[in-house]
Amino acid sequence: MANERTLLAYGRTALGLVALAAIIFKFMDIVSAMILGSIALTGALFIMFWGIHSYRSVASRIDQSYSSDTQMSLDPIEID
Repeated sequence: MANERTLLAYGRTALGLVALAAIIFKFMDIVSAMILGSIALTGALFIMFWGIHSYRSVASRIDQSYSSDTQMSLDPIEID
């Protein structure tokens, strides 16, 4: 569940940057503001893709760990 929460945090951050870019585009007409808005949108895309990559990487490691733990628990236990 922590992995999903982290992905949602990345999504919230990206959404915040998209909202910031929208505000900049809506209320400022200066060229430097347009550049700043474009940087915010690019940052939002980067953060979201990074979050998805991180989520998949951690999920893969969790699955590998879980499958190796399951195999170990199916082995018979010797009692002396």
